[in-house]
Amino acid sequence: MVPFLVAILAGPVCAGAAMIFVRQRLIEAAREETRGYF
Repeated sequence: MVPFLVAILAGPVCAGAAMIFVRQRLIEAAREETRGYF
């Protein structure tokens, strides 16, 4: 029961952290491609 609840709580947190990481990487890539336009 407890591991199940931990998985439910940790899933969205890990997904959110992954999305933030990917978004930061995309922003850095776009910044490099546009040579600091953003």
